[in-house]
Amino acid sequence: MLQPMIPVSYYKAAWHFGSHTGKVTLITPQGEFEMDGMDGTEFHAIVDVLRNERPIYFNPSDGVLETLSELVGEGELS
Repeated sequence: MLQPMIPVSYYKAAWHFGSHTGKVTLITPQGEFEMDGMDGTEFHAIVDVLRNERPIYFNPSDGVLETLSELVGEGELS
């Protein structure tokens, strides 16, 4: 049975300088989910999405992190 998408409320991000790997912990109403062993490019991309997009959802059964219902051409306000 597929688990529903869970809204992400908060996150914690950590970069390990010795091994050059990142770890992100997603904090949701259903608990915490860790994603670790990321290289620098992947770590940067995931933290960028978490920092800049809303709402964000996570599906722990397949590890998918996604935004929903984004307007096309929304852009950033300056």
